Amino acid sequence: MADPKEKLAASLELLKAMQDQGKVAIRADDIGRTHRERLYENGFLSEITKGWYMISDPKVSDNTTTWLAGYWSFCAQYFSYKFADNYFVSADRSLLIHAGNTSIPGQLLVKSPKASNSRINLPSESSFFEMRAKMPDKKNLNSYMGLNIHSKASALIYASPSVYRLFPDNAAIVLTSFRDASELLSILLENSHTDIAGRLAGAYRFLGKEIIADEIIASMRAAGHKPRESNPFEKPLFIKLKNTASPHAQRLQVLWEKFRPDSIARFPQSKGMDKNIDARLAKTDEIYT
Repeated sequence: MADPKEKLAASLELLKAMQDQGKVAIRADDIGRTHRERLYENGFLSEITKGWYMISDPKVSDNTTTWLAGYWSFCAQYFSYKFADNYFVSADRSLLIHAGNTSIPGQLLVKSPKASNSRINLPSESSFFEMRAKMPDKKNLNSYMGLNIHSKASALIYASPSVYRLFPDNAAIVLTSFRDASELLSILLENSHTDIAGRLAGAYRFLGKEIIADEIIASMRAAGHKPRESNPFEKPLFIKLKNTASPHAQRLQVLWEKFRPDSIARFPQSKGMDKNIDARLAKTDEIYT
């Protein structure tokens, strides 16, 4: 009969094999009750939500870092198992992801025709909310780490107006990533989104993108719509953004401009250069190694 150490070693070998398959989370039915309980009791598994576990380090009392690092991969694994390919992340969160903002939300809103309009509690005071909704056209979906999200144009169009108030920098980053309005207009015109067209035109004009704003308004009017232009931004931005292929580069520019004054204020006041050149050189020679 195998001793407890040999049994644990066998369970760890199984866990390693699942890790090698790229799994960051373990479904209860995938590992078997005996192995699961043995790994859980020895601290190698911790519960995420009912029926799901994440691999943990028994030497660490708080596995928050592990959870946060594997969050998006778990989301993709969980929703793919539950809804197959029939789900998508909300437009608001999709927009943030396209802006390079992949911070962990307090609650991730996911929509699916099979959803039960329910909340699922997760570690670190986070949660999912599954909302029943129709699937968008597949051409308006992208993938992020295996997770179905709105395409960039679809996210910008269907994001709620509150995004411009809560995450103005992120909204601006996505807006300025478009060089013209053609991709946006294909969705706006196909679905007769008059009010949304007016909001986007107002946002572009606020950002100094007059040509794109005029193109949206003119195209909607040519199709028989009457858009009313409105600016969804409430405050000026810290920096005038330029078109760039990388949203991360723009986020760095925004963050630097935002926190630059505070950063500079924390440095001690410069005493200036020593006007006695000979003394300065002598001191330099003294400390030089």
